[in-house]
Amino acid sequence: MLAALPVIPFVYLVVIRDGKKNRVLVKSLLPALLLFVPWLARNVLLSGYLLYPLSATAFFHVDWTVPAHVAKLDYIYARYSPTARLPRPAAS
Repeated sequence: MLAALPVIPFVYLVVIRDGKKNRVLVKSLLPALLLFVPWLARNVLLSGYLLYPLSATAFFHVDWTVPAHVAKLDYIYARYSPTARLPRPAAS
């Protein structure tokens, strides 16, 4: 999802520059925005962050924001636990 963020300004410039020629592009972006914007709003309502557990996305300082240290621990767990090597059980 974050990989698409650098593309958004480029698409915006193409739409502004060409005007009416790219109505298909605008019509295809609309469903994506209709899915993406409510998802971001849901994230803010649940955690206080646009993209939880990235604490750098705490643009809305609401009372229920998850503390930054908890978000960082969640990020570390989500990032590194799938690749963590667990010790092998002792042979019996």
